[in-house]
Amino acid sequence: MRKYIFLVLIFSSLMSFAQQNEISDLENKKKEILSQIKILNDSIKKIELQINAIKLKEIQKMISNSTLKAIVLKGAKLKKTASPWGELITSLSEDKEVIILDYNDSYFRVCVGSICGFMSDVWIKKDDKIYKFIRLKEAEDAVERELKRELKRLEREQRDSIVKAIEYERKRKDSLKEIERINKNKKIRLENIKLEEERRKEYINDCNYIVNEKDEFTKLIRKNTLKYKVDKYENNKSDLRIQLIRYGNSKYVRIRSNRDLGCTSPYSTDKSYVKFKLENGDIVTFFHRDDIDCGNFNLLGKLTQNDIVRLKKSPIKTVRLNGTDYYHDVENLFFKDFFIKKLDCLK
Repeated sequence: MRKYIFLVLIFSSLMSFAQQNEISDLENKKKEILSQIKILNDSIKKIELQINAIKLKEIQKMISNSTLKAIVLKGAKLKKTASPWGELITSLSEDKEVIILDYNDSYFRVCVGSICGFMSDVWIKKDDKIYKFIRLKEAEDAVERELKRELKRLEREQRDSIVKAIEYERKRKDSLKEIERINKNKKIRLENIKLEEERRKEYINDCNYIVNEKDEFTKLIRKNTLKYKVDKYENNKSDLRIQLIRYGNSKYVRIRSNRDLGCTSPYSTDKSYVKFKLENGDIVTFFHRDDIDCGNFNLLGKLTQNDIVRLKKSPIKTVRLNGTDYYHDVENLFFKDFFIKKLDCLK
């Protein structure tokens, strides 16, 4: 039993230790992810600042370059949006000078007098300054597009990191619940083991009776102990049970087994018996003194004072059950001290 308790404690401790290690790993991963999220947030802020700086630079350029002028051809169309399908503001009836404000995807943003809008680059007469302006705007647009792609990538990584952090937190909580469950089960197992050990000690050391009274008519003492399991303690596995009986000054021992050894006979020509070989070498024999019984082995023997003295001197080593047809030896008993512990229950 002590060995079993020790093994349970070792196993439970190992399980708890493994769970604690898993939680520690999860905590470390959580810290790493939170650190990554902070770095990503910082990177996103830097990129947003860069984008804002570029936009501010663009605005400043628009202002500073507001003197950039070009000639547009007769028939040029000024629209509200940079699209072939954009709403028309006006069409020019002659070549006219315009102020260039911006350029994007083949469309200029221009002002004709006090009217501003978008115009396709096919209407613009281009010189070196205009071509330089176009290249500059295309380069700025390319940088902005790259920054936006990078921003999206970082935002995606941030979302993924947050999802991972949530998952690690869930696993950490699950691990804590598992540790709690293991510790709870360990506590229950230890309590059950302790309770079973106490019951076992009580089973071995205490006197437990089915009947313990004084006969109402004869005034004689009647005692019937439990049918004690002697070979195995586990329920429904015992093949040898012994009961002590007293009626007045007469004392008996009843030995039962699930073995079919023929009949349990009291007849002198084929009398059934049980022999108890003790560890000191003594052999105490009980012959059947009850009616013939041809079911499972069930012998009733009379206990003399001499038998009691001999049985209390030494633990049981082997028991032989002898019926009319077969015999059966029972060894490796768990309750070798049965008679030493229980015979005083008949006092």
